[in-house]
Amino acid sequence: MKIKIFSKKWIVFWIMFCILTIYMTSTTIDSIDKSTIEFLSQMQLETIEKNFLDDIDLLKDTAMILSQNMHIIETLEEISTGEYDSETISKITDNINNFIPVLNINYIRSISVVSIANEFIVSDDMFVENYNIYDRPWFGAEMIYEDSAIVTPVYKNYIGEELTVSVVKFIIDSETNQPLGAILINLELDDVVNNIRQIYKVSELDIMIQHDNIIEFYFNNKKLTLNTKNLDISTMYPNTELSILTYENDYSKVTLLSKINAINYEEYIEYNRSHIITRVLMLTITLAGILIVAGLVAVMPIFKAIQSLVNLIEELGENYPEYKLSVSKVSVIAKFVEQNIPKHFKYLIYNDELTGLPNRKMLKTYYKQFAKTNKEFITILINVKQLREINEKFGDNVADYVLMNLAVKLTAITAELEAVVIRYISDEFIIMIESQSLTTTPTQFYDNEILPLISKSLTYPDKPSINISFNAVGIINPLYTVSEEEMINKLHVMLKYSKELDNTGLLLFNLDVYSIYNTHERIKEYLGKAIETDEFVLYYQPIIDKFKNIRKAEALIRWNSQELGFIPPNEFISIAEDTGIIIELGYWVIERVAKDLCNLLKEGYDMQISINVSPVQIMQADFVENAMKILNYYEIDTAHICFEITESILVAEKELVHDRIGALQKAGIVVALDDFGTGYSSFSYLKEYSLDIVKIDKLFVDDATQKEYAIIDGMERISKALNMQMIIEGVETKEQFDKLKKYGLIQGYYFSRPIVWEEFTKLVKKRKS
Repeated sequence: MKIKIFSKKWIVFWIMFCILTIYMTSTTIDSIDKSTIEFLSQMQLETIEKNFLDDIDLLKDTAMILSQNMHIIETLEEISTGEYDSETISKITDNINNFIPVLNINYIRSISVVSIANEFIVSDDMFVENYNIYDRPWFGAEMIYEDSAIVTPVYKNYIGEELTVSVVKFIIDSETNQPLGAILINLELDDVVNNIRQIYKVSELDIMIQHDNIIEFYFNNKKLTLNTKNLDISTMYPNTELSILTYENDYSKVTLLSKINAINYEEYIEYNRSHIITRVLMLTITLAGILIVAGLVAVMPIFKAIQSLVNLIEELGENYPEYKLSVSKVSVIAKFVEQNIPKHFKYLIYNDELTGLPNRKMLKTYYKQFAKTNKEFITILINVKQLREINEKFGDNVADYVLMNLAVKLTAITAELEAVVIRYISDEFIIMIESQSLTTTPTQFYDNEILPLISKSLTYPDKPSINISFNAVGIINPLYTVSEEEMINKLHVMLKYSKELDNTGLLLFNLDVYSIYNTHERIKEYLGKAIETDEFVLYYQPIIDKFKNIRKAEALIRWNSQELGFIPPNEFISIAEDTGIIIELGYWVIERVAKDLCNLLKEGYDMQISINVSPVQIMQADFVENAMKILNYYEIDTAHICFEITESILVAEKELVHDRIGALQKAGIVVALDDFGTGYSSFSYLKEYSLDIVKIDKLFVDDATQKEYAIIDGMERISKALNMQMIIEGVETKEQFDKLKKYGLIQGYYFSRPIVWEEFTKLVKKRKS
């Protein structure tokens, strides 16, 4: 349908359209104004409340610090049994004066110290005698032994009649547990109220304070004292819309009342509203003119576009109130969105959502910033030990509270330093500090400044006290690092070591520990592939009698890694046990021995081979069954096999170990106790477990004196009494052999080092011939 631009219907249509648009714009602006005013009023009230509570917390902390001030305590102790003079009073006032400039809270009337024994009160500008603190109207006996400072009820000042509230902390004699005195930080109620009203910038603020069935009402720049417990606010503010915020403690209730209607008439608000209306009307008229000129060009799509713009404005109004300064320009709105939304996203990307601290994505940036200064800096990584247990026991809210509390404390500790605090992962925080800003060593800084504060028990409503402990490690940069990746890697190595030590203090980076860890990790990496790549080989060390006949041999595993070279058993066996690879490796040794021994036995040579069995493997439920399968497959008579175990296994899981040894012996396998005398040695074990062979450790042979030979002689007698064969290890010289051969079989370098199977069989055949 064609529409004539200048027809009466068309003009009426556009007039109606303009009226409708103006009406919608006005309604939208009024709605936005109302929500914005309510939001601004409530936001500032909440800000005032937060700042005031923060001030009170600061005053409590100050009272706590003063109550622990050794100069004040010693002075009170000194005069508690004697008299005082002006010099004594000066000492106290000097300590008080040290804190007044630091607090920077303008409504503090005074900071006072009370001597209970001498009944005086002294502040920075006042000294009053005959002051009995127990007679004060605010005093309660429960206050004396409170752990933290408390806020008193409202009371009239001792000297004047001003209404006052105080933060109080009693000082307790550590020897007698009796109160010596008290710290009072005094706030005059009128000053507190005036300060709050000055901070509230939006409009006039009325304040109502209820205490002791009395209401102090600061109303319309007047102060009313009402002897009533309750007051109907609506009677005081008829036909007035209020924004109300209430704070309440055990003694009083404070209500902040902001008149929303009055905010509307503030000069800035009125100007802003007029400015927005003017600009929006201009935009509306311009749009209408364009649409009229356009004639028949899609009226409805344009209307929808305008409506969408209004909706966008309303949406932004909730989250970004500052849009109202230039709402009339679409380009301004678009630019605002373009500039602010990326900032919001950037904050979410680079800051931890819970604590607000920089997150791990910012670590690289901060590392570069510190490194660019070419100054030494310390990085401390703090791990919360029990975070998972706290989360499981108390829930996410309590765990979050623990993390937020820790973040606040770490930030406070480092506030005066050239430092940054980062929440790296869920239970790890990182502090980077410029070394020059520390007055002590990093270890002392952690032990004296950080640990005492963060390790304090936390309380959470309806939950028991939460105790927290930490692992902490540190590294000096750039001495030991060239990048943040290297720094984090080395810190986590030290953290693992700290956890193994169950260390509570700060553990600084150590090159030796890091080197051992790297070697350990490389061994772990290649150990699992070593069986597949056939890198292990067995060596056999002969065991001879006094005539040097080879009676037995011990199979000893060796590892020649393609990547690492030769790795001694004492370096890889423990890792194999930790990773569980020892089970597969143990069966590999049994099978290798069975394969080698099979051919020798078929040639008619009688030989018993000893195999070292790990405690990890012998504890496996199917170990005996699997070992027998291997021996039966190669048709090995079990009498030709001896399994050697160490003493450590005999003291753990006694019943299980006893059953395993019994099952092996029942199958015909000989069981030997290796390295007897090095650890938990007790002859009772030999009797209790009915072992077949005892191997005496080389420590009894090295540099042996007559005393050691006497011990070996005694062991030999006991072995015979228990029907056990004795083998003496570590015999390296002819002299040792000649002295020891009468006690049992001999094993050691004197006769032969461990040799490969081919050389061993040649030696056996040679000795036999």
